[in-house]
Amino acid sequence: MPKNFLNVSFFTVAILCLSLLQKEFIQAQLKIPRTSQGASVTQMVGITEVTIKYHRPGVKGRIIWGGLVPYDSLWRTGANEATTISFTDTVSIEGNIVPPGTYGLATIPGRETWIVIFHNKPELGGVFNYKREYDVLRILVSPQPAEHQEWMRFSFEDLAENSAQVVLHWGKLKVPFTISVPTTELTLLKGRKALGYNGPLQFANYCLQKGVNLDEAMKYIDISMMYEENYWNTRVKAQLLEKMGKKKDGIKLLEKAIAMGKKMENPPFDFQQMRDKLAEWKE
Repeated sequence: MPKNFLNVSFFTVAILCLSLLQKEFIQAQLKIPRTSQGASVTQMVGITEVTIKYHRPGVKGRIIWGGLVPYDSLWRTGANEATTISFTDTVSIEGNIVPPGTYGLATIPGRETWIVIFHNKPELGGVFNYKREYDVLRILVSPQPAEHQEWMRFSFEDLAENSAQVVLHWGKLKVPFTISVPTTELTLLKGRKALGYNGPLQFANYCLQKGVNLDEAMKYIDISMMYEENYWNTRVKAQLLEKMGKKKDGIKLLEKAIAMGKKMENPPFDFQQMRDKLAEWKE
């Protein structure tokens, strides 16, 4: 057997062994608990998802504001890596439009007011290498005295279909800012892109419940019924007709829907409600 063959074989085996050992070493890496634990909080505001990821430092008897966190200095707003906030749709933050995406969330705490910064470099380690040119938005907010909170926390308060208040709470201080979303407009926009039987049905039913875009809703419920005519879309169309001043047509269609419902293996959840509605229309 040639010497070169032995040398090549030994070299190949050695490389293979090193690769396997390296792989085992990587797989054996331990997760070490961190002093400031990671956390995330997600809230649906209408149909928009808002998520904040951060690490939670503790007070531990220290002076936080003006001490551990100096006034008038850039702060990562948490511990370890950068705190981030993400939106699945365009939102308004204190009246300022911000496109969907993930942003770094930093602050400059002050005695009277805070600056909250949303920047486009969420991958930054904390605020290292941060530059003002990365800013997407800066807002001024007012801190509020609060009960003691040992571990820094983000929460969502004052929830509504179109808005929510994001609250940073640590020590004896709360710092809020408001996120607003055009929920009705977003729902209609996404509903118009829905296909099949169920999407147009949901779009039409949403318009019905909100009392908006009824003419457009009628077009979409007809699309749904073209795919499959059933109890669910028939009773929506009946209610649309009644709401548009065509009660006689609505009565006929609701009677048809109720006849469909009687044939279903399991009664629809709103079956009695529809029967009551029909009796009311006939009065």
